[in-house]
Amino acid sequence: MPPEQTKGKVLPASDLYSLGVTCLHLLTGMPPTELFDVIDQRWMWREYLAPGVRLTSQLREVVDKLVEPSLRHRYRSVEEVLPIVSANVTAVVPSGQTQVHSLLQSPISKQPTTPIPGKPTQGRGGAINLNGGLFAVVPNRRGGAQHDSSGIKIDYTNLRNLLQRKRWEDADEQTWEILCQLAEKRAGTHLSQSEIKKLPCPHLRQLDILWFKYSRGQFGFRIQKRIYEQVGGEYDLFCDRVGWPTYRPTSPRAAASLFEFSLRAPLGHLPSRRWVGGIHWWKHAKVLAEKLEQCGIGG
Repeated sequence: MPPEQTKGKVLPASDLYSLGVTCLHLLTGMPPTELFDVIDQRWMWREYLAPGVRLTSQLREVVDKLVEPSLRHRYRSVEEVLPIVSANVTAVVPSGQTQVHSLLQSPISKQPTTPIPGKPTQGRGGAINLNGGLFAVVPNRRGGAQHDSSGIKIDYTNLRNLLQRKRWEDADEQTWEILCQLAEKRAGTHLSQSEIKKLPCPHLRQLDILWFKYSRGQFGFRIQKRIYEQVGGEYDLFCDRVGWPTYRPTSPRAAASLFEFSLRAPLGHLPSRRWVGGIHWWKHAKVLAEKLEQCGIGG
């Protein structure tokens, strides 16, 4: 809801704010409430763009200005927006992604095709229709129950709640449990390299988004992938950077004691690797990094 509407004021710019929020949801697939940082009072949508979606810098500025809380800095009419959008929307077709439709291009008419200027309507493939032009696409990234093409259904509500409350160790345990579910294994068992390769991309992406968001960029698979690439794939250097031991304890309790479940931990420390198994368990970082690259996560 536009800030001014909570005070009983409704203006044409209020419709544009609602349009902007809808665009954020369609571009990221996430609920708008999870994209707004109440501490810094700003939208954090750029970190969660769907893989394959590329916006020009001008179009990014348009979206930012649509959701500007201040009326003074927000667009006042749809006539201000259309010329910029018309000049900057390009066709992008994500490849190899599940539940992500292509970003379609269609000529944007200056004449509204809906009764109320600035109001979006639903278009093909989950896109919104901005006065005649298909503007954005929607992947499935909601924080509740999700399933992929294999039919695996996961409810992320508990994990999200744990991360919101900064209960990092419990969230790490829950992440392990979810990974076991995805591999169709009993909770508390370990995943081999071959099983990591088969993990569904939509679920890996959701796990990464939740960890990255609620740690404010401190934790997440994308951070671990970035660090692994920065050290040239050297596992001992990777462990040193993220604060992990280079050996693997035999008992789960001993393994848990080697990790620090707080924001004081090094960058990329969590989620931990407690879920990793197999004879060559140390190769998990390479296999996971390759899988994330394949999924378009942290690229």
